[in-house]
Amino acid sequence: MNAPHASHLGGVWERQIKTVGSVITALMTELGDQLDDETLRPLFTEAENIVNTRPLTADISDSDNLAKQNLQVGDIVIDKDEDLPRNQWQLAKVTKTYPNDDGLVRKVEIQKATGNLDKTGRRKNSLSSFERPIHKLTVLLEMVEQVETERNVSAREQ
Repeated sequence: MNAPHASHLGGVWERQIKTVGSVITALMTELGDQLDDETLRPLFTEAENIVNTRPLTADISDSDNLAKQNLQVGDIVIDKDEDLPRNQWQLAKVTKTYPNDDGLVRKVEIQKATGNLDKTGRRKNSLSSFERPIHKLTVLLEMVEQVETERNVSAREQ
């Protein structure tokens, strides 16, 4: 049981409650403000389905899964900047990794591009490099996936 005004003590279920609220708000925007019994039940069912499709936790029982989470040069990541809203976090490319004694990467060097382009689409400035801890990054595309995607594209073009 949470103490009043201490919802932060139940972070997991409070986050789920927020998710349900945001899903219902989004669906209400689509459906309009007038709801009757016929539209309310499917609305809640849709919200339930969306929330229940989320994984409860990451599967860390598999050692291959842990190794897969190790960042490598060429990975495309999002740099989670706490000073910016999420929709302004920038894409970056991992250019260097710094493994610990245990062989796991804890820190990387990333390059971020600016949107400062000339009329031909070429960069006006050089890329900026930064060192970041891995917990401040989210992997979007692993290097292995990039190579496979490029192979598939070139195979289709031939």
